[in-house]
Amino acid sequence: MDARPNLETLYQEVQEALADGNVTEASELLKQILLVDDDYQDAAQLLAELVARQRRRWYTNRRLWGMVGIIALVALGMIFAGNLRSRFSSLIQSLTRPTSTSYVIPASRTPVVILERASATPSATPTPVPLAWTRLWVGQELWRDSITAIALDPTDPDILYVGTAHAGIYKSIDGGSSWKPIMTGLGNASVDSLQIIPGDTTILYAGLLNAGVYKSSDGGENWVAMNKGLNPKHISVVIANPKDSQHLYFAGDGIYEWKGTGPWKQVRVSKCPVNLFDMIIHPTDSNTLFVADDGGQSKVCPGGIYRSTDGGRNWVSLVEVEAVLDLSIDSISGQYLYASGHNNWLHVSSDGGKTWRHSEFPCLALAVDPANGAVAYCQSGELMVTRDAGVTWQSLADPAVARIGVIVPVPGRGETIYVGGRGLVGSTDGGASWKTLNAGLGASRLDLMFDRIIRAVIYGLDSAIEGNLVYRSMDGGRMWQFMTRETSSLALDADGKTFYRLWQNQIYRSSDGGETWTQFESPSSWLGVIASHPTIPRLLFLYSWDSPFVHRSDDGGESWQSDQGFSDLKEVKGGWFFFSPNQKKIIYLAGVEKAFRSADAGETWTACAQVGGPFAVTYSQLAIDPRDDDHIFLATRWRGVLSSEDGCQNWESSNEGLDNLFVNTLAIDPQSPQTMYAGTDGGAYISFDGGEHWGQINEGLLGATVVYSIVVDSQSNVFAATPYGIFKLEGR
Repeated sequence: MDARPNLETLYQEVQEALADGNVTEASELLKQILLVDDDYQDAAQLLAELVARQRRRWYTNRRLWGMVGIIALVALGMIFAGNLRSRFSSLIQSLTRPTSTSYVIPASRTPVVILERASATPSATPTPVPLAWTRLWVGQELWRDSITAIALDPTDPDILYVGTAHAGIYKSIDGGSSWKPIMTGLGNASVDSLQIIPGDTTILYAGLLNAGVYKSSDGGENWVAMNKGLNPKHISVVIANPKDSQHLYFAGDGIYEWKGTGPWKQVRVSKCPVNLFDMIIHPTDSNTLFVADDGGQSKVCPGGIYRSTDGGRNWVSLVEVEAVLDLSIDSISGQYLYASGHNNWLHVSSDGGKTWRHSEFPCLALAVDPANGAVAYCQSGELMVTRDAGVTWQSLADPAVARIGVIVPVPGRGETIYVGGRGLVGSTDGGASWKTLNAGLGASRLDLMFDRIIRAVIYGLDSAIEGNLVYRSMDGGRMWQFMTRETSSLALDADGKTFYRLWQNQIYRSSDGGETWTQFESPSSWLGVIASHPTIPRLLFLYSWDSPFVHRSDDGGESWQSDQGFSDLKEVKGGWFFFSPNQKKIIYLAGVEKAFRSADAGETWTACAQVGGPFAVTYSQLAIDPRDDDHIFLATRWRGVLSSEDGCQNWESSNEGLDNLFVNTLAIDPQSPQTMYAGTDGGAYISFDGGEHWGQINEGLLGATVVYSIVVDSQSNVFAATPYGIFKLEGR
């Protein structure tokens, strides 16, 4: 067996090759590194940059030709004016002078200093934020984030795009060998759909969860929202008319249509469907649509597959089934339709939906070959293929990727298939063999928490995967080791030694740092979250999904006392507990859309004022001002940061300077409570005046500007978890 190459030596050779200007040699060395470790330092991002440099040709750069033309015209005018040389020099300088927007930030963290966005003609040069992130750990041990969408450039087989569940959008220009994040301008990092326009492949549309539609006109480098007329809630499926790139449909909270100008127009649906889950367009008739209605709570429309032949205004039911998950259609004739659902069934039609064949065959992911509708792929415990429209199925080689959710056969490229799950794989032989294509893709969501006693110890919970994993760093975030698996919720006792975790409605305890675990009796069969009081040893709280909802233990879980079945707590839906650092009896319980407050250590609860939108789903979704137990901050997933000064009875926005309103995490500096941090889908932010104003601090995040979690220790050290690992905030 060949010895593992020395990656540090190879990386040094890369730097030497670049110093000598040998881009080809540097690229080959980077590929050798990525074959061994696809997350080694910044190798993936560096390779992506080098490939882009090698692909770029000055004579094919349309923007450059445009600039040359402008310069030539201006130059002619200046010749006639008689002073070509001086004005031509001034023109070049003006065209190449960088422009940016800055924030006025104090050089020191002095409280109550207002952040201001610089005006177009500032009277003084603004001071940039004097902070930048340094990566401590690349996170190669972490799972890649779930792939939710794949888009292929039909004119260039090397260009691919993927959307993820939490980590944003990524682009490859070398067939998936390396990736770079393309998130500039995106409002949300949770991607539901990606659409590339065949007639102009520089144009892409992205449907973002609870954020509507975003458009890029430069191959994904920059994105702008196009939500005028939309109600951007729930799922976001955007599809383009294959014959007209200016004709779009959107399925979310209703069906909408856009025809190139003006706002979106909602299609007035006649009665059904109402609970949309997926939508596809007929390849030859843009007025013919198919949708999956999952039934939901509606008593009006049964779940099933519906078809409209008039652009979504009137619908007929084709098949009545519950919980439709996925629809797929061939791109040639539109005669082959496939639909799958929760209850172990698959429906196939070979005549455009007139008749259907039902199979007791579960498909968690489904795709039809765009060029041959009789060929389709299905993830059913294993990856399967049919070549006779679902009559028979054969197993393919194991693609070795967890939680497959997206399958994309490539049109016009024979046996090429891409499969996305917790990462991406590709096959060029119809699934007989697979290649991992993860270099540069972002990792899954990670929640951070500090050890109660030892400041240098940090824990990270990967809570976005079955068998949730816990990692631990003993040296302030530089080196991480796997600690334990099967942990849906983790708590560390105030004694600093005892851990508690939940898994499959069972409670486990470890008194030896997680080496061994003991199961003990649970007060409920439907557990959501376990939490420990930060200052009182052995005081535990449980949230369960069934009444009674809150349970308390004063003896480390040996016995439990339950609340009186306060029914409104059901609306928390698996929330987290937050304890006041001063008043030991004050507790906040925040969930998905509602929050509650207790002033008597959980004996009774008072509902907080509703805010009308989803909260962040992290261990740091709520922050309590250490100087005032009634002053709290809440991270929401489309309304930004909300603050309350009366114990959550009233809320107000605290978003000035916060350019991204999809907030994941909040943290307050315990040494300087006026200093706060927010992590969003568009980067990290700092406030020096208690959340009144915010300034962005993204330098050093390597372009993956999604911040999952931020924590601040007792010495004001700031750590962040991102798709590219663990970072620490440093002064510049």
